[in-house]
Amino acid sequence: MTEILTQSPFHKITATDAAHLADCFATPLFVYDDKFFRSRCDEMLKVWNNTFAKSKIYWSYKTNYMPEVCRAAHERGLGAGFVSGFELEHAKKMCPEGPFSFNGPLKRESELLQAIEMGATINVDLLEEIDAIRTIVSQRPALTPRLGVRVNPSVPLFDSHDTSFLEKHSDSISVSKFGWPISDGAARIAVEKVIDAGLTVSALHCH
Repeated sequence: MTEILTQSPFHKITATDAAHLADCFATPLFVYDDKFFRSRCDEMLKVWNNTFAKSKIYWSYKTNYMPEVCRAAHERGLGAGFVSGFELEHAKKMCPEGPFSFNGPLKRESELLQAIEMGATINVDLLEEIDAIRTIVSQRPALTPRLGVRVNPSVPLFDSHDTSFLEKHSDSISVSKFGWPISDGAARIAVEKVIDAGLTVSALHCH
């Protein structure tokens, strides 16, 4: 078993090996290659940091919050990106020193307060969040929230020789749920609301 689990990468595991793992641990079974995963984190960080100096990369808890995976990502230098109260608490345990990024459209006021206290970058997704953060700061003026605004740049993600596809794709991304569109001024309104609330926009977030 040890020999099977230390092979890298996992595409070398045969169907017989997979069946043996299933027999030993039952199914459903999720297996990851720790050594390979860490090496890929290192490669990504090297490329990213050479291009974007003084930047941060966050491991998405929404994608995979298995403790060992999170711990491996943080030990290689990735921060914690979370979208819910459960993930926030998990991040505090797995990555107590941060950095943190709080995304998602359903942030509760209690979660926003914790995120501010943690020093997380909060990427605002709803105007109501700005009101909630302003209320928190009015009650706790010593707090300095770090805010980002989630925007939709309306940049096409795919290319095609089919003009009808491109037109449909363009229409689709203009009404995407992923952030305020820049093209119709909604993103500007969100930024202005942050400023009017006496807060500062420190980052932009886009999907």
